[in-house]
Amino acid sequence: VGNGVALSPDQLGELESLLLSFDPANSEKLGEATGRDAPVDEYDDLTAAEIISLVGSLERPDLRALRDYENAHKARKTVIEAIDSAIARPGASERPLGA
Repeated sequence: VGNGVALSPDQLGELESLLLSFDPANSEKLGEATGRDAPVDEYDDLTAAEIISLVGSLERPDLRALRDYENAHKARKTVIEAIDSAIARPGASERPLGA
């Protein structure tokens, strides 16, 4: 994936688990300048393609939190567009996956 660096299936699984376990309802809004850490360890080191590959498995509340964080930090257009598309998909649940 981008720059010739790819995550292994195990690393992708771990990242997905971390994303799914993140509960924005119990934290401050991610888009605010609060010094909040990334929603996933080493999130800021992931390529846009690596993040985009995971957004389809997340539900709207998780996607919104991820979008807020991305907007407040790297603001990668391709990541934000992928998240927005996933939020708009028909039948997407409002229930976080961890709930």
